[in-house]
Amino acid sequence: MQEISNNHKELKKYWSNLNKIVLEVIRDNVVAYKDEIELTLELQGFRNRDVGECIKFLSNTAPTVYLNITSIDIDGSPYNFYYFKKTKSEKVKLILNEKFQILRKYNRASTHFGVWVNKEFYPRVLENLNFDIIEICTRKYKSVKLKGDLDIISKTFDLSSNELFIDVKNKFSTYRKSDLFDFFNKLRKFNQKIVPIVIARRIYDVPKAYLLDYGGFYIEMKKILVPEKYKNISKEFNENIVNITRVIPDHLIPQDISNKFIEFKKLDNGFNFSTHKGKF
Repeated sequence: MQEISNNHKELKKYWSNLNKIVLEVIRDNVVAYKDEIELTLELQGFRNRDVGECIKFLSNTAPTVYLNITSIDIDGSPYNFYYFKKTKSEKVKLILNEKFQILRKYNRASTHFGVWVNKEFYPRVLENLNFDIIEICTRKYKSVKLKGDLDIISKTFDLSSNELFIDVKNKFSTYRKSDLFDFFNKLRKFNQKIVPIVIARRIYDVPKAYLLDYGGFYIEMKKILVPEKYKNISKEFNENIVNITRVIPDHLIPQDISNKFIEFKKLDNGFNFSTHKGKF
């Protein structure tokens, strides 16, 4: 009983502390939308799911409801913005408009960020390290049709029989278990040794563990990679929303990214997913 009581106290302390931190982020930003709050606190090590529960509590069900909500539609997607009830409406309108303009520009360009990362930047990094790129963004490989893309298929630099299947996520959302299982289920269609690799901005602990169990690998980039021609949008986003994007100058491969990819050369034990009898 004492252990249960102590666990309850620790949980109560955790949630109480996180509530205060969420309120501080909103106060510092005056007006902040849900992803903005989650991304800011993700950099401090808090899980998005927990932050989301705090936002819901503070804006809906807390004994003292601190926050107002304004919903705005940006390119067909709803965005909820949160701010303290005492904040003057003129200030709220001004900041809402600024963030609305930034997000609208960012959203329209974000698809181009992902295409550039998948089709240009990461293949160039691998080729620079003497990997043989077999396919990029393919829905068909070795006569097997797939729902959705396999982002990059590459061979190791030596005479290994393994092939690297790489799933790339250059988005806000963290890489979750369900995303990884979808990836694994695509790999089950190939009767060959495969090294599964995930490259994402951030990956939860469970997907990391599964990847390692199957001889795979992961890279957390921490940032969303942005080509140089979008540097102005990136700068506005970093300064006014959250510092989560990184501009990569044309034809430059930063050394820290190359160093992460060098780890692929150590991956010499592929897994034959087609022989897997259980469910992912």
